[in-house]
Amino acid sequence: MSNNYYEDLYARFALHPGLIDAMREFGILYDREEGGEFYHLYTPVYGLRVFFEVVQRVGSYGSYGAANSAVRMAAQRRDRENRLT
Repeated sequence: MSNNYYEDLYARFALHPGLIDAMREFGILYDREEGGEFYHLYTPVYGLRVFFEVVQRVGSYGSYGAANSAVRMAAQRRDRENRLT
């Protein structure tokens, strides 16, 4: 994930800088809504399209982290292009 993603997290949610540093180190994405939080990360893409998502819901988070979809897809595209070159 790009450093800009984690800088944006700090601006949007005012998370503790140490937490953001740990999330950056391990490529963990984050979302929050009233009543809950959502942490998620993705494995590398295997083959052309297979990857796994690991999630942790805290509280009553009821969504699927859609706010991070574009970030995930851009990172996967960048990784795929790097593997092909």
